[in-house]
Amino acid sequence: MKQGNLSRLLQSRLFTAMVRISPWRVAFVSLWLVTLLYFLAHRETRVTIRRNIQDVFSRIHDKGAVNAIFRSALKGISHHYMEKLYMAYSGEQEWKDYCLERVRVTGRRTVDRYLLKNRGVILVTAHFGAVEFLPGLLTLLGYRVTIIARFKTPRLKSRCEKRAESVGAAIIDANEPSSFFLALSALRQGRILITECDEVECWRTDPKRAISVFGTSFQCDRTPSILQRRSKCPVVFGYVKREGKGYYAAEIEDVCGPDGDHQAGIGVTILKKLEKLVYTHPDQWYIWKNFQRMKTTPVGDIAVEDRKRHHIPVTPPTVPTLQPPRIVTELHGQYYPQASV
Repeated sequence: MKQGNLSRLLQSRLFTAMVRISPWRVAFVSLWLVTLLYFLAHRETRVTIRRNIQDVFSRIHDKGAVNAIFRSALKGISHHYMEKLYMAYSGEQEWKDYCLERVRVTGRRTVDRYLLKNRGVILVTAHFGAVEFLPGLLTLLGYRVTIIARFKTPRLKSRCEKRAESVGAAIIDANEPSSFFLALSALRQGRILITECDEVECWRTDPKRAISVFGTSFQCDRTPSILQRRSKCPVVFGYVKREGKGYYAAEIEDVCGPDGDHQAGIGVTILKKLEKLVYTHPDQWYIWKNFQRMKTTPVGDIAVEDRKRHHIPVTPPTVPTLQPPRIVTELHGQYYPQASV
């Protein structure tokens, strides 16, 4: 197994078949053990993740707490792949029942207010929590969704495209040369365009600008700002947070209106929102390996925030096991409307 192929391994036919036919606890434990063995076998990747977590948290936590965050982050990676495979390979009605019963959402009024003006909405998210649920979640609520995504395997891409098509969603492959123009087209059709702010491989950075994030100098992706200026569409930030016991919270926050009148800059604001999320729920951000690639050499004098003097609450480093409901209760279809704001 070559280094960096964990994603391809967990998306192989063996594991996708196991997700379809095995009890969920058995499937999750199996994925967790394979993930653990992978990191034991690939010391360089394991050390990189630990070092990056240390860079962020060693100034505000002791060594024991940093080690606990590291262990929970590895487990969070297993949850990510479990959620990804679940959304791609579970039964058509099964994933819908799961989302309707287990996910509450806040912030819909912000999206509805913009869509009523016959504009599309740019929804920026991150590799955080159960982000795999977000597109399906929005389609079940009646929104027209287009997702910008990258796939490690053609088989998963084909499967996700078919599933998206079945619920009226669309997928844009970020590796396609025309992906930016397809994204603009989707926004002009009044759709919600979902893109990720921490997909480092796709960043369009400004070499003359860096900002202070996570107590260090960070690059700033210009893509959300470019999309907003070209489309004249508003920007929101959304994520799906694991809450425990198989329940989730999807939250959508306003970032920038259609006129782009945001003083701090869209890219800066989004990274600051991501920073707050990661400080509070470090176990739910699962691309720690790429943290160093986001950093840059400071240009000029950048005020780097000193986190030593701040007490930043961090959730306990535990990740709940995904447990789909065995039966459909009387609350089916009612959890969303009652919990939404």
